Amino acid sequence: MNWDMKFKYESRPQTRLCVGKEEPIRKIVYQHKSVEELKKDFHKKNARHPRVLATGKDFDEIIARVKGDSTTKQFFDEVLQEAEEILLSPLPQKAERHLSTDRLKNLCLVYQLTKEERFANRAWQEMERMCSFSTWSPTEKLDMAYILKGMAIGYDWLFDFLSLRQREMVKNAILNKALMPELEVYRNPYEDGVDAHYILQNTNHNVSINCGLMMAATALFDECEEVCVEIIESALWALENYLPEFLEYGAGKEGVYYWYWPMESTNEIMGTLRAAFGTDYGISSTPGIEKTGYFPVYMTGATGMAFNWGNGLPKMYISADLFHLAQILNKPELCGLRLKAMEKYDVKAKAYDLLWYSPCDCDLSDFPKDGYFERTESVGMCSDWDDKNALSVCLKGGFNSEVHGSLNTGAFVLDALGERWAWLIGQESYAVPGYWDYRENGQRWTYYRMRAEGQNAMVLNPGNKPDQYPLAYSKIEKFESEPHASFAIINATPAFSNDETVFSAKRGFYMLDNRHKIIIQDEIEAKNADYWWFMQTKAAIQIAADGKTAILEQNGKKMMIVLRSNVNAAAFQMMDAKPLPMCPNPAGNSPNDGVKKLTVHIQDANDITLSLVFVPLIDVEGVGQISALEAMDTWHI
Repeated sequence: MNWDMKFKYESRPQTRLCVGKEEPIRKIVYQHKSVEELKKDFHKKNARHPRVLATGKDFDEIIARVKGDSTTKQFFDEVLQEAEEILLSPLPQKAERHLSTDRLKNLCLVYQLTKEERFANRAWQEMERMCSFSTWSPTEKLDMAYILKGMAIGYDWLFDFLSLRQREMVKNAILNKALMPELEVYRNPYEDGVDAHYILQNTNHNVSINCGLMMAATALFDECEEVCVEIIESALWALENYLPEFLEYGAGKEGVYYWYWPMESTNEIMGTLRAAFGTDYGISSTPGIEKTGYFPVYMTGATGMAFNWGNGLPKMYISADLFHLAQILNKPELCGLRLKAMEKYDVKAKAYDLLWYSPCDCDLSDFPKDGYFERTESVGMCSDWDDKNALSVCLKGGFNSEVHGSLNTGAFVLDALGERWAWLIGQESYAVPGYWDYRENGQRWTYYRMRAEGQNAMVLNPGNKPDQYPLAYSKIEKFESEPHASFAIINATPAFSNDETVFSAKRGFYMLDNRHKIIIQDEIEAKNADYWWFMQTKAAIQIAADGKTAILEQNGKKMMIVLRSNVNAAAFQMMDAKPLPMCPNPAGNSPNDGVKKLTVHIQDANDITLSLVFVPLIDVEGVGQISALEAMDTWHI
């Protein structure tokens, strides 16, 4: 198989399609059908219930696979066990977006596969409780979107089970709490007092909210055809504001955590359109979708935890979405990658695993150990895909002020021996004052977890202002990958373009010695620079007397880090994970309990080369020779 893991970004022409005082820019990448054409396709497909995400034929095929395929049987048993646990749990006390959706997906799927009414009865109780709440948007429109997904699945998959009274109750709730109010937004997005940004904006909210509305409209289509077809037609247009850019370079521009949610919604849209209309109208041919399934793979460290830039959590996002992408794109390796992740990290199957899995045969023995995604300028490197004790590093350049972004040019996480040694602490509370102020000197950049000093990123001349330029975009200027070694070099100079004393800044990552060691190296040209190197860690830190070697230890395992520099005074220090004394420290900063910083501080230097060699200590004899300090422009494989 010919693998190409350098994922390229190519911008395409933009076309204005709307008239209004805030004309959005849309990119035409898939088919747009009129209301009449959508009606025709729906009736031609003769899509009876179920038709949201799947048809009766799809469920029959899963039942057959449960009997004949051991993996499907295992998935079924795990999903059934979760359903049994839901039966014993209390009903929701408020409109909780994911709780409701996840439970309804599970219960309704198990009912479709077993026809045991106890699961349908409990699903109805969940739906009845949701109907009783006055609003499905208690905090924001995303609440409504995910509740709509669950209610659409419940109404559609339980259609033959529900009584006429029950159907009417659910239908009216969907119409009154969601479809009718949002239809007015679609019709009048630019009217004074109308808040349409959540439907039209260029973020993950767009696809998730439009998805929820489309799934609900599909469930009610033949009962409220005029309303529902207008919802679906409008949602397809609104998706153009986000979907093409989300997919066109494969990587999620908001990070892997905010790749997961819109990717799931994209799969739900494609699955629902195919089931109900017989086509996804070319969404599955959107440029970039063929490579997006690899993004969470390379943004996951060897421990199974994500490289959680972009307000993310360090969880694994190699999700069931890969099963669906494998089917519609005919890429069995994506199926294999999800299966491998589930086996390696003991991940139990969820409803979408069972729904979207199809037996696949894929040899991953030559799957590339490294992947580079342009536009986000992110890279993942790993020594061995089959070993959760492998050595891995994930890194990024790209945009600092992307949605959910932080000042993280040069940020990284590093795993080895089954442990995470270099951490991104993660998101700050979304409720702190000014958190969404992305302006050049916005309040967002005063919070430690949003600043470079809290991101394992390079810092020069820190002070009261942002410690990297918020509007910077930094490219990976060189990336090479071979089976035994790889490296990537970030030109980080734009991250300091607001500092006239910094002339050049580069950070390189080199996995070498047959992938047993990693070098992280900074090269700075500046005038009297105040330079800081930071790495947040939960490990215990021991620093040698000369400050040139540090030993990190956690759970009985050790990592050695050797410092080399052209500045003799360079030495390791240990600090608390909190702002430097000269930097902002607003009251909203969360405590970073259990985290320390391994630090190198160099003052008043003009030309700095700092190179850190990371060596997992499997045994002392296996350390080998530490190579001499070399300039990054001489790196080669």
